Amino acid sequence: MRYGSICSGVEAASLAWAPLGWTPAFLAEVEPFPCALLQQRWDATPPLRPLAVSEAVGDKDRLLRKKWAKEITLLPKTGSVRNLGDFTKIQPEDYDGHIDLLVGGTPCQSFSIAGLRGGLSDPRGNLMLEFTRLAYRTSARWVVWENVPGVLTSGDKGSDFAAFLSLLVGWEVKPPSPPPTDGASAESSRTPPDASAWRGECLTLNIPEFPNFRGRSRSEGVVSSLSDILIRGPVPRRFYLTVKCAVGILRRAANRGKKLPEILRRALLRIVRSASGAEGPAEARAPSSAKA
Repeated sequence: MRYGSICSGVEAASLAWAPLGWTPAFLAEVEPFPCALLQQRWDATPPLRPLAVSEAVGDKDRLLRKKWAKEITLLPKTGSVRNLGDFTKIQPEDYDGHIDLLVGGTPCQSFSIAGLRGGLSDPRGNLMLEFTRLAYRTSARWVVWENVPGVLTSGDKGSDFAAFLSLLVGWEVKPPSPPPTDGASAESSRTPPDASAWRGECLTLNIPEFPNFRGRSRSEGVVSSLSDILIRGPVPRRFYLTVKCAVGILRRAANRGKKLPEILRRALLRIVRSASGAEGPAEARAPSSAKA
């Protein structure tokens, strides 16, 4: 299988699929730190099309794009796997040959119940539709798309997700009535729009239904861990847990009588002590029961 990966991040898809012999035709990432990681771990190029500053929406977005553009110029100009950058501009001639599958998780902020839920009216949410357009441009036979559960109820009772499915399948898909409460999937057959409904979980494959599945990895025992893809050496502080967050995790575990994994407990204590010392201010100290 040859695949294209967009919104690549740390490229979890390649981590999972490399043991199966699957190969990426291209990646697509625009943020400098993940781009640097893709270069180190997957021999990717720097982004060939960074986000255009002229297309920024608002002053905040413009400043961010300028900052990223400057940082991207500092990345090595090497790599064998093409990082195409802005996935909305990818064309078939940008990579070598066809792809069997397109994979990606477009931004979730506009769909998440933790946010303002702007849905498709938010430029970040609209990238969901750009994913479907890219699927058509690449002629991918399969798509794997990931997002948060909130996408199922975003818009008018799920109209945003219905629009996404409509673009993918080529005919109108209407939201079910009443709206879904515990996940959704589209009917796979060409049924009349009124019969379309969500059932089960969103765009998932129920592996246990396959007769050869026995709970084993498809990679026959090849196991990868998070440490295989984490970048080593100095990491920007913005990627660290805050002291307040570390203290909160320790305190909740102590209050609930739960024992944290030892490696996690030590890491949290290190964060607290590096910022304030073991006997620092009260608001920065770990719970006494967690200090042992």
